[in-house]
Amino acid sequence: MMSIFMKNIFGRTTMLLSACALLLTACSDDDGSKSFPNDGIKVTMAETAFDAEGGTKTITLNKKVTSVSAAEEWISASIEENVVRVSVDENPSMESRHSYVVIKAGEEDQTAITISQEGMVVSIDYDFTGAAYAAAPSGDTIAIFARHNLPIRVKGSDEWIHGETLGDSIYIYIDESQRNFRSGYAYVECGATRDSILISQMILEGNYLLTGTDENGSPINYEATLMPDGKYFKLTLTEKNYTVRVTYNEAEGKLSVSPRTTSCGRNGSYYVYLAFLEPNAASTFIPNWEYTWATSANMTADLTHDVETDEFSALFVDGGNWSGHEATAWGFLSFTKTQRNLSNFVSAEIIQAPRLVKPGRNS
Repeated sequence: MMSIFMKNIFGRTTMLLSACALLLTACSDDDGSKSFPNDGIKVTMAETAFDAEGGTKTITLNKKVTSVSAAEEWISASIEENVVRVSVDENPSMESRHSYVVIKAGEEDQTAITISQEGMVVSIDYDFTGAAYAAAPSGDTIAIFARHNLPIRVKGSDEWIHGETLGDSIYIYIDESQRNFRSGYAYVECGATRDSILISQMILEGNYLLTGTDENGSPINYEATLMPDGKYFKLTLTEKNYTVRVTYNEAEGKLSVSPRTTSCGRNGSYYVYLAFLEPNAASTFIPNWEYTWATSANMTADLTHDVETDEFSALFVDGGNWSGHEATAWGFLSFTKTQRNLSNFVSAEIIQAPRLVKPGRNS
């Protein structure tokens, strides 16, 4: 798996011996020669190696300390008699780092102690490149394995996305949704590095209106339901009990409908079949309409969502598979028999510019 962070990288080690050497305790005799007092400040006990998370450790000296200074800002130090407490910030870099503190017991009595800290080491078994996750409307959890020596923080762009890190596992929690659609981001942070997963929740099934106009241009509305049916969805016109198979392409956010060889319902004693129509004044089978019931033809709709109202809308247009034609309407054609031909044809119920609308759930 890819990782948002480079795996197990330790930075270069910078030696500070020269800096420390300049600070060795020395005294000057009258003749200009150098001598080192036997009673100079000395370390009796020290913890100076820190992990990437940082923290506080102590250095114990053989005499009372008068001052201490740190060479870099990521180190701070305080004095308590002959004990120096050294605190180190979290290291957000993958490189280890080294510096020093200067401890004095007098103007000419001082020593320098090297402070070292590991770099960040993190490996997360998840590919965050363009990462997106479709969560279940009832709530969901994403579990990710991680190896790390710094705390990993999980945050959400919205309160319904949250998480935690337990040992070597990252957990991202997505709460149950009552809306048709919502999306947000889960952020995974370690040190100064941040990556994200786009989280979405959608409730596609439910009650809809199928709207459009009839052959005369008058508005029509049918109450309908859209429910899962295996790998498809089944659109049912409630009043008429006609059913239409609907395919949903999650990657493209599109609905698609095609005619089928089987009846989509009954109109009294007649058999009803779905066809696609195109206006054509010369047509006689269905007056003023060219038709196709080829199963290769399709009409598709981009599923759009209004964030304010939480409403879904999907306007069906020609899908490009009816060669030389442009489908603009659905036709529910009634036949006296299951054979679709002119002698068995009875009537057509036409829906121009068919659109599915799902009202918002407002919560």
